[in-house]
Amino acid sequence: MDTQQIIWIIVAVVVLAIIIAVVAMVARKRRAGQRRHRAAEMRSDARSRVDEVKQSDLQAREAEAEAERARVRAQQAETRAAELRREQQHEEARVEDHVREADRVDPDHPRGT
Repeated sequence: MDTQQIIWIIVAVVVLAIIIAVVAMVARKRRAGQRRHRAAEMRSDARSRVDEVKQSDLQAREAEAEAERARVRAQQAETRAAELRREQQHEEARVEDHVREADRVDPDHPRGT
């Protein structure tokens, strides 16, 4: 081989190396762009899920508050029922006392005086 052929081979190898380097750089930039795009999608998805989680948390808090209100109403109803039961028992005892007193006073009743 003569010198001119060697020079052309070297030039061809250098050009080929430059082409390979340019293609590699373009491919790397393209992959980086794709990764950036994917990261942006992931962030957007995460942001939308944050809103969903906040909404879910709000619903849970509302349900808890409603359950607490129901517990308070139930406790008040139980307290009122117990109070009414005590009043009823007291009134029933008074009526029974009154009947016994009437029986005691009645001369026609077997227990009467």
